Amino acid sequence: MIYSMIFLLFMAAALAAHEITGRFKSEYQWVIKLIASAAFYLYSAGWRVIFLLLSIISVWAIALKLDAMSENDKVHLAGSNYSKEEKKLYKKKRAGRKRLLLFCAIGFNLSLLVLVRFVMPRMLNDIVLPLGISFYTFMAISYLADVYGGKYQAEKNAAKVALYLSWFPQMLFGPINRFDYVKDTLFGSSRLNYERIRRCGILFLFGAIKKFALANFLSPCVNEIFGRESLSDLPGSFLLFTALLFAIEQYADFSGGIDMVMAISGLFAVKMNDNFRQPYFSKTLSEFWRRWHISLGAFLRDYVFYPFALLLPIEKLNKAVSRRFGKRFARSVVAGIGNILIFLLVGLWHGSDVHYIVWGLYFGVIVAVSDFLEPAFMRLKALLCINSDSKIFKAFQIARTFFIVVLAGYFDAITNVSNGIVCFKNTFFKFNIKELVPCIKYLYDCALIPDLGLIAALITLAIILTVSLLSEKQIDVTHTLMSKNIVFRWSVYFVLLYVMLFGFAASGNGGGFMYAAF
Repeated sequence: MIYSMIFLLFMAAALAAHEITGRFKSEYQWVIKLIASAAFYLYSAGWRVIFLLLSIISVWAIALKLDAMSENDKVHLAGSNYSKEEKKLYKKKRAGRKRLLLFCAIGFNLSLLVLVRFVMPRMLNDIVLPLGISFYTFMAISYLADVYGGKYQAEKNAAKVALYLSWFPQMLFGPINRFDYVKDTLFGSSRLNYERIRRCGILFLFGAIKKFALANFLSPCVNEIFGRESLSDLPGSFLLFTALLFAIEQYADFSGGIDMVMAISGLFAVKMNDNFRQPYFSKTLSEFWRRWHISLGAFLRDYVFYPFALLLPIEKLNKAVSRRFGKRFARSVVAGIGNILIFLLVGLWHGSDVHYIVWGLYFGVIVAVSDFLEPAFMRLKALLCINSDSKIFKAFQIARTFFIVVLAGYFDAITNVSNGIVCFKNTFFKFNIKELVPCIKYLYDCALIPDLGLIAALITLAIILTVSLLSEKQIDVTHTLMSKNIVFRWSVYFVLLYVMLFGFAASGNGGGFMYAAF
């Protein structure tokens, strides 16, 4: 979709209308964004737009009601002669009603998500999911919760709420935007300029080579191996190598798509929430999930983990464990239960299949156990006189975390849990490094590794690694490139363009993006 001629024509028309409106009536540019988003969604989703409309109407109306209730309470209390206890009882009563209204609104939107993600696909095998329903449902929940919590006032204009939930670039792969983060640029006015075109063009090209030259190249290889009915005869070295390819493919596909939609949104001067920050340079698994799909992790932290930790039964558990075993142990118990719950939800977010649930629990259990054993690890480091700040130890931490993430691919890319367990077993007990090269040669002989595609993929991998290393050092790579002389700049532009075209020619469109169905 994002690379079709229809989409390019749509983008050209939308940008032209946005720019013309900006010249004469800039305060109405947000209307052009809304019209473009509506047209995009109607074309992409058809009759399924009804689910989006139901979310928009419910979120707009209930957020206004929550705001009105809060304002009425302030006015009522200011003009009353209540005693301190009476005010406390009144606030408690009204808070209960607001909370009930909030839960009804969240429950309604979640029921729509559950209906179309889990119920309808089982009833209608050929159902096409409404575009971006997971993303806009979570955005709806964050908006309602923030209005309820008084973080900001509800937006009175229903059309602006509609634009917030339906902004077309975020419908493809996210991110899960926060209203207070995007509202100024989403509803504000802007004029297109050369610098923004260059910056967004570079970002789009960077995302495109990730997807077309690397992810699409690796996809057939991963599918050929992990799609087999039985994997027990394959050596652990080759299975681990395939899991490594899947980890690279997944990152290139998802982050590449995010780069492209960020660039598209940037052309309209709309700044969206970040979603990736060099995740494979993480030193711990917790850090990895703060760098990978950042907006999802932040959503689950703020609107699931924190409310869960404040539940009365959890607070009672925390106090009981704290009295008996100490505060550190109690914190680890509560955090461990919360993390397992969070990653179980992450697994379910990917799908209701058993392998996704196992994948989520894999991460949840490891994060919970590592947090629980942190004091023991600290004592062991002190005993072995390990310098935590040394480059060698940091490299070890990055390699260890990356290895754990790669192994998770056995339950993500492989739909059969039994096969995933077999892969774990062979990785640790049937590694057979000598068989790795013949197995890779098999992929090459099957024409799954075209020469042109291999060259494009290796160049792309080198570019990603270079950009990631520079970004880790807080260097704005795009700004640095734009400040170079014209010969250097255009040499890089042509390299990116040719690599993308070579990758596209060798691997094609690769069957779409991994996260486009969410």
